[in-house]
Amino acid sequence: RTLEKSLNEIYTFDAETFLFNYSNEGALSNLQYSEEEIKSLTPLDIKPDYTLAAFKKLVRPLLTNEQKKIIFFTTYQRKDKSLYPVEVHLQLVAESHNKRFLAIVLDITDRKKAEERILLSNERFEKVTEATNDAIWDWDISKQTFYRSKAIERFFGENTLKLMDEKDFWKDKFYSEDLTAIQNSLSKALSDPTTDRWEAEYRIINEDGKKVYVIDRGIIIRDQKGTAIRMVGSMTDISEQKHLTIQLSHTNETLQQRTVDLERSNEVLEQFAFVASHDLQEPLRMISSFMDLLQRKYGDQLDDKGLQYIHFATDGAKRMKQIILDLLDYSRATRPTEGKEKVDLAEIISEFKQLRRKVISERHAIITTDQLPIINTYKAAATQIFHCILDNALKYVEAGKQPIVELKIVEHETEWEFAIKDNGIGIEPQFYEKIFIIFQRLHNKDQYTGTGIGLSIAKRHVEFLGGSIWVRSNTGEGTIFYFTIPKI
Repeated sequence: RTLEKSLNEIYTFDAETFLFNYSNEGALSNLQYSEEEIKSLTPLDIKPDYTLAAFKKLVRPLLTNEQKKIIFFTTYQRKDKSLYPVEVHLQLVAESHNKRFLAIVLDITDRKKAEERILLSNERFEKVTEATNDAIWDWDISKQTFYRSKAIERFFGENTLKLMDEKDFWKDKFYSEDLTAIQNSLSKALSDPTTDRWEAEYRIINEDGKKVYVIDRGIIIRDQKGTAIRMVGSMTDISEQKHLTIQLSHTNETLQQRTVDLERSNEVLEQFAFVASHDLQEPLRMISSFMDLLQRKYGDQLDDKGLQYIHFATDGAKRMKQIILDLLDYSRATRPTEGKEKVDLAEIISEFKQLRRKVISERHAIITTDQLPIINTYKAAATQIFHCILDNALKYVEAGKQPIVELKIVEHETEWEFAIKDNGIGIEPQFYEKIFIIFQRLHNKDQYTGTGIGLSIAKRHVEFLGGSIWVRSNTGEGTIFYFTIPKI
C-alpha cells in the first residue's frame, strides 16, 4: 500500500518483452497514462532518447548478474509529449522462470532547477571576475556606501577616495556633459527588476585636467522582491581606443573625399575616352574608305607590291579601330551602365554560342557546362567576363585541333567559383600575371589575332564585382581560368 501511494514512480516490466506489468499511482500520475494503456507500453515508449539496442545494452549487466542494481539519469516523456528529468534505480527480480525488472524512478526536476540556479550564479560571478582587470568598485546600495580599488587612482589621481558615501560619489570629476546621462542610465537599470547588468561609456577629468574615456560595467544584485541591493563592477580606460577611432574617422572622411574625387576623375576620363575614340575612328574610316576606292579604281594598274601596300594600310586601320573599341570597353569595365539584377548564366553562355556560331561550327568546338545558376550581379560585367575567357579558349588552340571547353562551378558560402578549362596551347608559369596586363601578348598577330586586351577587361570586371581571377596551365595540354563572383 505504501509503494502504491508513493510519489516516486515504481513499476515492473518483463525481462524479455519489456512490456509493463505493474505501475503504481505515482507512475501513472506522472506519465499521464491509465493502468490499461501503460500495459501495452515498454520503457522505450517513455524514453525517446533510447533505441532498443541501447536499452538492451543498458540492462545486460543485470541479466548476466554482473551487477545487482544500476542507477542512471535520463529523460522521460509523458503522454502529452512533455519531458522531465529522472533518476532511475533498476534491478532484476527473478521468480522461478519469470524474470522482471523493478524500477524506482525519482523525478529530479527540482534538483535540476537548483543546479541551473547554481550555474547561473557561477556565471554571474565569472562575469564580475571578467570585469576586474581595471578599477574594481563595490556599491552597497542598501547602506549607501561605495568602495573602489586602488586602481581608481589611474583614472582620477592619487588623492581619489576609495571609500565614500553615495552622496560623495557624484562629486567626482565626471565630465559635466555626460553626468546627467550616467545618472539616468544607472537609475533606469536599477529600477528595472529584469535588469542584472549595467554598462555605460562616458568621460571623466583626471587631476591633470585631461579628458579620459572610460567604459563602466556592473552586475546588479537583487533581493527576492527584485529590489537592487548591491552592485559590483569595474571601470576600464578606453582612451587609446577612442583616439584611434577618432583618427580612423578622420582618415575615412579623407578617403571618402578622395573616392569622390577619383569618381569624378574617372567620369572625366571615361568621357575623354568616348570622345577620343569617336574622333580617332573618323580618320580611320576615311583611310579605309580611300584605300577601298584606290583599289577599286586603280587596282588593275597596280602591281602586286602596290596591292600589298593597300592591304597593309587597310589591315592597320582595322586593327587600330579594334584597339580603340577595346580601349573604350576597358575604360568602362568598372563603370556599369545598369544596376544589379538576376542574371541567368545559361542565357549568357547561350548568347556566346550564338554570337560565335561560325567559329564553333568551323572548328567543331565543344562547350560543356555544369548546371548554371542565376546570380545577382551586373549583367554586362558578367557577360564580358565569360565571353572574353571563352573567346581565349576557342582562339588559343593548335590549328586543326578540335577545341574542347568545360565550364565548372563550385558554390561556396559567400561566393561562386567558376573554372573554364580548355585544351589549348597552354601558358608557361612565368606569364600567369602578364596575360592580365593590357596589350600584353605572348604571340604575334600572325599566329593569333586580337589586341591582347580581352583578359584585362575580364580581370577589371571580376575585381569590380569584388572577386578574384587566376590561372593554372600546362604547356601543350591546356589552361584553366578560375574566377569568383561574390553572392553579396
